[in-house]
Amino acid sequence: MKSFKLFLEHPNCGTPNCCNECSTEVVEGNGLWANIHAKRKRGESPAKPGDKDYPSKEAIRSAQEEVDLDEAESWEAGYKRRVVKTTSAEHKEKGMNWRIKGKERPEISIKLYKEKPSQQEFNKQMRRVAGHEFGG
Repeated sequence: MKSFKLFLEHPNCGTPNCCNECSTEVVEGNGLWANIHAKRKRGESPAKPGDKDYPSKEAIRSAQEEVDLDEAESWEAGYKRRVVKTTSAEHKEKGMNWRIKGKERPEISIKLYKEKPSQQEFNKQMRRVAGHEFGG
């Protein structure tokens, strides 16, 4: 992923590159929605049609395309990637040696285990979590 500084016009004097306040770091490859969310987080108003930073119709269409089901992670691959030995001293004090880590946030533990959980137990916990996430 490329990262570069984008220098904007200073709101007071109108000249680019006058200070670090008017620069923002842009990371290529995050996609349209990541850029929109980052702009909102910075407190900037959304681009209007006709603005130079307004996304093209093609960019919007490609961002709205559904995820190809062939690219979705299999249960077995998820098990191999997400069932890991715990490194937390607090978990080990309780006798827990294994954990299922979160998908989007690997620092969270979905469930702790003394013994390595089976594929069946992993699948059960993933369905339980998905039920909470999606109201199922």
